[in-house]
Amino acid sequence: LDSPKVGEIEVRAHHRRTQIPAPKLTCSYLPARRGARPLPSRSSWSSRAGGACAVDVEDFGAVGDGATLNGKPLRVSNEATLVNALAATGFAYDIHQSEDDNLANFARMIKATRAVRRDGSAALDLCYVAAGRFDAFWEFKLHPWDVSAGVVIVEEAGGRCTDVVGDPVPRSGAEIIASNTALHDPILELLERHGQHN
Repeated sequence: LDSPKVGEIEVRAHHRRTQIPAPKLTCSYLPARRGARPLPSRSSWSSRAGGACAVDVEDFGAVGDGATLNGKPLRVSNEATLVNALAATGFAYDIHQSEDDNLANFARMIKATRAVRRDGSAALDLCYVAAGRFDAFWEFKLHPWDVSAGVVIVEEAGGRCTDVVGDPVPRSGAEIIASNTALHDPILELLERHGQHN
C-alpha cells in the first residue's frame, strides 16, 4: 500500500436516552512498515496492529452554573429503574493480589442493571454520568485526581455523588458512587463498603 486507508466512522451511543451525539471517530490505518509516517494529531494513539486513530476532542466542564460538553449544557439521564440502568465501574490496580477487589459489587450490579461497562477512566466515567451516557458509576481505591473534577461535573449536571453509605465523597477519592440521583438510593442498598467482604 502506497497510501494509508482512511475511513470515517459515525459512532452512535448505545445508550438510548442520550441527548449528546457520540464523537466522530476517524481511523487511519497505516501499514506496519518502515517509513510509515505518524498522524500529526495530539489526540491520536497507535494500536498494536500498526494503525492509529484520532478522536474529536470532548471538553467537559462546570463553572458553577451547570455542566457543559463543548459549551453545550449537560443533564444526567432520567432513568428511574435500576433494571433499565447502564452502569460503569472499574477495578484497582491491585486486583490480582487483593481480596478487596470490587468483584462482589460487580456481580450484584450486573444482575440488578441492564449492563455494566468498564472503560478504564474514572474521570471519563463520571463525565459520562453527567452526559446521561451512563446512569451510574462506582469504584474504590481511587485518588483525588481521579474524581475531583468529575464530582463537580456530575453534580452540576443534576447528579449525585457520595461514598458507599451516602456520605460526601472522601477527599482521598477512596470510594465513590455517582448517579443520576433517581437511582442513588437503590444503588446504596446494593453495594458493599470497600474493605468489607461477604
